[in-house]
Amino acid sequence: LSLSSAIITKALSLHETYRLRAYDSIQLASAIELNARLAATSQPLTFVAADVHLLQSAALAGLTTDNPNNYP
Repeated sequence: LSLSSAIITKALSLHETYRLRAYDSIQLASAIELNARLAATSQPLTFVAADVHLLQSAALAGLTTDNPNNYP
């Protein structure tokens, strides 16, 4: 997945909506785009991060999430 103007535009929107850091916005926008592509193949994406705010934002954006800190 390459960084496109559509992903940057989405990242700006996510930054404003969820008050994310710039790189987190790009990461989330990329994950949303990849998830949309994978949905067509019935292979949903799981967004993994240790940042609770980023995970909450990803969940609100409709992604399945997981936090590696939840495992021993």
